[in-house]
Amino acid sequence: MSRINRKHLRLHGHRWQLFRRLPPHVSQEWGMIFLVRSLGKVSLTEANRARDRIWQEVERLEDELASKSVTAERDYEASIIAELQSLAGTPESDQMKIVLLDQAETMQANGKDGLGFFKRVTGKQHRLIHFVDQWDASKRVVPTTQLSRRFAVDRFADWAGDTAHVETVTRRQAGEYVHHLQAKGLAPRTVNSQVSYLSAYWKFMMKRGIVDANPWQGQQVAADKVIEREPWEPREIIDLIDHAPSSDLRDAIAISALSGLRSGEVVNLKVGDCTSGVLSVRKGKTPAATRKVPVHSQLAVTIARLVVGREANDWLLAEFNGNRKLLVNKFTRYRKQRYGSGVERQATKVFHSLRSYWVDSRLKVDVDLRLVQELAGHVPQGVTQKHYYTGMTHEQARQVVEAVQLPISSAE
Repeated sequence: MSRINRKHLRLHGHRWQLFRRLPPHVSQEWGMIFLVRSLGKVSLTEANRARDRIWQEVERLEDELASKSVTAERDYEASIIAELQSLAGTPESDQMKIVLLDQAETMQANGKDGLGFFKRVTGKQHRLIHFVDQWDASKRVVPTTQLSRRFAVDRFADWAGDTAHVETVTRRQAGEYVHHLQAKGLAPRTVNSQVSYLSAYWKFMMKRGIVDANPWQGQQVAADKVIEREPWEPREIIDLIDHAPSSDLRDAIAISALSGLRSGEVVNLKVGDCTSGVLSVRKGKTPAATRKVPVHSQLAVTIARLVVGREANDWLLAEFNGNRKLLVNKFTRYRKQRYGSGVERQATKVFHSLRSYWVDSRLKVDVDLRLVQELAGHVPQGVTQKHYYTGMTHEQARQVVEAVQLPISSAE
């Protein structure tokens, strides 16, 4: 809840007024420097609410106008670069550069980054996001990872401003950005994730000869103490299934515990993925996650109930509609309601611990580690497995799945 105060408010007679300098793009759009708006004869509390509501709209408009301005500037620069490339090696190219240099000097005199503009259009400097498309094309990654990588670069670019270029980022600037992320309250793990993506981007540019050094190397921060996640016990899994507050949550628990699927893989199952006695995982966090897992005999009745009379493109678990976070959050609330957060180390057990149970229980009965890794969707390790191993047979996969039984007749 925002604090009640008189910031940017003043009394004009018996009425409150909002009086505040406008941000630059809105100021230019509206043709005024200050916003002066009457809020009427209201209490200070109501004036605070009205002020905050109006200013949120102003900030939204500023973001929208700034985004359009940046896009227009980049489109303009792209058109100049294309024209210079078409004139390469001709006298017209030199003449155009002279004109651009005059334009850059005018921009510099007006407080803009004219030198950066000239270097960008002549190919001597590049914006921070310039090579992201090439980076994406250089290595196949799943869409979620691609979005995370782009977000990390965009976030740094927003912080660094338009004067920053890939050729000018220093270790000191990288360190200041890491400190900025920490000051915002981001967890060490999140900070290190951002640093890792930026470091990978700079490594790519080093390979291409664009930059000479990686300013992000060694910029990771000390991580928090890692919580050791424990697998659920069979009796606990049965209890979770028996008392689940909804049928879809109950089925999600059973599917993960009996097939080893990740939470995201469970919610993304569609009816058409659950035919012919297998669960077909069509996408995941790595290419290895794409696989077919035989339906456990204790899960067969559940799957048959979920697919009967439904379209192939329907979500198998309609309650979650493909939303992994919704499943994880509902499971967490259920776990806390059922066990509390400190009883029998339950806080160390999460939805993913159902998958941990699946892996752990099979290794304890001496199932081949290589087969468990493959069926769990883990990236293969070692040259032999990566390059020469052709994969397990369906019968081998079924034996791995059926190697462990929950002490119940079915998951229904």
